Amino acid sequence: MAKRSVHPRPDGLEPVVAAMAEPLACAVHCLERCLGAWSGPPTEARTLVIGCGPLGLMLIDLFHSMRTHVRAVDPHRHRLEAARLFGAAETRPGRAGDGNGPAAEDSFDFAIDATGTPAGWDHAVKSLAPGGVAALFGGCRPGTDLVIDAERVHYQEQTLLGVYHHRPSSFRAALDRLIGAPDRYGALVERELPLHRLTEALDLMIGRRALKVAIRPHSNE
Repeated sequence: MAKRSVHPRPDGLEPVVAAMAEPLACAVHCLERCLGAWSGPPTEARTLVIGCGPLGLMLIDLFHSMRTHVRAVDPHRHRLEAARLFGAAETRPGRAGDGNGPAAEDSFDFAIDATGTPAGWDHAVKSLAPGGVAALFGGCRPGTDLVIDAERVHYQEQTLLGVYHHRPSSFRAALDRLIGAPDRYGALVERELPLHRLTEALDLMIGRRALKVAIRPHSNE
């Protein structure tokens, strides 16, 4: 277990940035699953990422690195600004499920939910082009139901993927990516607080007022 799952922190990689390896590894695993399920070249694909929290931004960065055209959807302006910095070609303000559903011209080869809500899953599935892949990345609560158009999924040969966690190879790839772009991923950490202000840190993230907050246990702040 330790040989496969414990990784030394690379020289020169700050601990705060290295802490991003676990969520980034999950995003890498999502990318790998999507590419494995799709038959076309990624450079010709259109990607929709629903939700621009830290994981959504990582997914945008990864799919952008494959030269797909990425659209990001989120209700918060500062997150959409971050999405542009991470490679989104388009940003749209709004929540998953707003309106009457995606228009026919807004269909995507990859549609990824990073909200973990039933509305996000539904939006991702309904946004698929024929042959497209929906990555249901954000985890919903136990007992959550998803209603799909079975005829559409069947005859348009769409793929719905449940994506969870990562593999050791995904973690190693995440560390390599962090080494190559420490400043970009480090920018996800918008505040640093001492351990005794942990509740404040959680409130900042839950309230969408900070993407990530680093906890410095020995800080005297």
